[in-house]
Order: sequence, then C-alpha cells, then structure tokens
Amino acid sequence: MEHTKLSRTIMPRSMICAVMLGLLCASAQGFAAQPPKPACGTNGPLQVTTPTPNSYSYVTSSAGSSSLASFTVTSPPVQNTGSCDSALPPVYGQGSSGSLEVTISTGNVTVVEPVGGTLTTAQVDALKGGFSFAPSGFTLTNPGSGSQAVGFTFTNTPIVPVGTYDVTLDVKPETGVGVGDAQRTFTVIVTAPVAVDTQPPGVTIGSPSAASKLCVHGNLAVSFTANDPVEGGAGTGITAMRAIVASVGGGVETVLTDGLSISPALPVDAGIDVTATGTFTVDGVGAFTLTAEADDDASHTGEAASSYTVALNVNPLPPMSVAGRQFKVGSTLPIKWVFTDCEGKPLPPYESVRILVKAPDGQSEYVAGEGSSNIRWELDAAGNAIQYIANYSIPVVGTYLVEVSVDDVDGNPAKQGEVSFIASTKGGK
Repeated sequence: MEHTKLSRTIMPRSMICAVMLGLLCASAQGFAAQPPKPACGTNGPLQVTTPTPNSYSYVTSSAGSSSLASFTVTSPPVQNTGSCDSALPPVYGQGSSGSLEVTISTGNVTVVEPVGGTLTTAQVDALKGGFSFAPSGFTLTNPGSGSQAVGFTFTNTPIVPVGTYDVTLDVKPETGVGVGDAQRTFTVIVTAPVAVDTQPPGVTIGSPSAASKLCVHGNLAVSFTANDPVEGGAGTGITAMRAIVASVGGGVETVLTDGLSISPALPVDAGIDVTATGTFTVDGVGAFTLTAEADDDASHTGEAASSYTVALNVNPLPPMSVAGRQFKVGSTLPIKWVFTDCEGKPLPPYESVRILVKAPDGQSEYVAGEGSSNIRWELDAAGNAIQYIANYSIPVVGTYLVEVSVDDVDGNPAKQGEVSFIASTKGGK
C-alpha cells in the first residue's frame, strides 16, 4: 500500500507582510467612513399639568367672565442613547431645532350631566368659544427642560343649558417634529338660578279707613288683605297675620291676633290673597294707629297702617240745650253736659275733664275740682256721671263757644266736643 505524500508550499515572508499590510489599510479606510453621531432628541408627548382649579361653575342667567385656572406645559424628556451625541445641544423630537411652536385650543365637549344629554352645534361652539388662553400660542425652548405657564378665563354663555360638561384642552406642537400633543380636561358646571324670596308680603287695610272717628264702647271693624309676591317661583307664601293697635303717644299697645278670622287658613302659597277680619270694642279715648302685619316663610314682614280716633259723645244739658234760649249778660250760667258712649249711656266720671270758654272778649278755663268755679258732677246709683256742671258769669254780649276736653290714654288733653250759647242784654238766666 502506497501512502500519498502531502506537500507543503511555504509562502515567502515578503508576501506575508504585503497581505497583512493590505488588511490593515482596508480596516483603517473603513473606520474613517462612519458619519458623526446626531444630537440627542426629546421623546414622547408634551407634558401638561392638571389645570388648577380644574372646574368652574356659573348660574345660567349670569353674565361676565372669570379668571379661572392655569396649567404648565413642559418639554418631553431627552432620550439619551448611545446613538446620539450627548455633548451636542439637544433638539425637539428627531428634528434639528432647539425650539418648538405650541398652540392651545379647546377640543371635544362631553356632556356629563344630565346623563344622555346632548348639545347643539351652536351650544358646543359657544361653550368652546368661552375659553380664552394667555398665551394661546408660544415658542417652547430648552428641549427636555423648557416650560411655559398658561392661564385662561371663561366667559359665561347663556345658551348652554343647565348641566355638567367636560371640555378638552388641546396642547398641540407643530407637526412633523416628532413631539406628541397632550390633552387635559376642564369641567364647566352650569347651574339654574336659585329662587330666593326677597320681597315681604303686600298688605292692604280695608278697615278702619284713614282718620276714622269712633266713640267709646263702639266697635272697631278690622279688615286687611295680604299677598306674598310670587317672584318667579321664589315667593314662600303667607304664614302668619296679626293686627296691633297702639296709641299715638305710645302709652297703649294691644295685639289683636287672637280675635282675627283669617281666610283661607294659613299657611298659603305665594300669590294667594288672604283676608283677616275682626271686630273689637274700643274703650280708651285718644288717637290710635292700627298696624296690620303679615309674615312670609322667608322671615319677611309686610305691613300697612291706618289711624283713627276714639272720643266721648258730648251732649249739652238744659238750660243750654233749650233751643233758641239766650242768656243775659251779667248772669251766672250753669254750663251743663254729659258724656255718653255710642249707645247714649252715661259713663263713669272723667276726673281730668276741663272746659275752655271762648267769650267775645277772652277765654276762661275751668277744670275739675271743688268749688263753684270748677267743674263738678253728679252720679247715678251705678256711679256714672249723669251731668257735669261749671258755673260761668257771662261778661259780654255775643256767641260763646265751650270746648270740652279730657285726658287721653297717653295723658294728654284731648278735645271731645263743643257746645255753644248766646248772651244778650235781654236774655233770660
């Protein structure tokens, strides 16, 4: 068996050196051909903080605008990878610029309440158009760290119905840069006007009429009507009514509530007339004011007032009451009269009684007291004064006027009436 004999060719050393030198040269040429690394860019969308505050509420009927909220727009972070040169100034996105144009606007409108509610195109446009941004556009510099504060106001729009609406705030960078946009939501709440009762009930007095004159033991007829204004649904209605009688001087005050008949029964809704009536006996002499009041359910009180007077009947007695009788000058005339109530009945004596005699040549005053120059009275078995007497010496011819007064409930002299007589040279006693 024959063995094949391998032969080996030995390359000369000079050739080996040439080959290795070629490889080194080729490698050196390859490294020199690589391009430089680009600047590092930002990565992702713009960063936007939540608006502070993030909602606004207004009454649908109110006008005007309000300073609402603000938010901050910040550059997305720089993505520093091995494929970029971090020593170079960063750029926005994959671009070559260190600045970025940004615009702010409103986007979608979502009806939150009422559930299933919708808006017309005009209402959506009005809601979106109510926003005003400052600034609405700006240049954002310093990729990776630049920021811009944005404030905004909202102008109330009456055409948007009551409800709750989420409005998207769109923050959009210029296109083609590779930086994404961002959105935030701002809530607008439109509320219905709150009905508020601002007016008291209106009150009208039917009786007593102004300046009415009543006599002692007579009847005071009280009648008044009240109505609480509807006020577009805000009126709360009448809850209470009363009448108060007070003397002009403040010495007497009486509440007549318990004696009133009220129809319809209280409480009643706003807009309904309610009438209170009652009849009360009057006793005290003097000038009085009746105040009629009505309360609504919002703590308002309406009122009206009417004045009246209460007086005694002054009835002259003989000899002055004799028709056509004249009295002789120089004689002494017993001036006699009696106080009676509305039914003509005499009354207990008034110790404050006084008269003022107005003669053609002057005046003379007589007051209650002992002696012929003062007023005295005579009583019946029941203790009522059946006549008052004052002796008067007639000085001159003419007509005499006698004013009769007593103190009223406030302690002030109050004229009750007057009587007269005639004096002549030929008259009788």
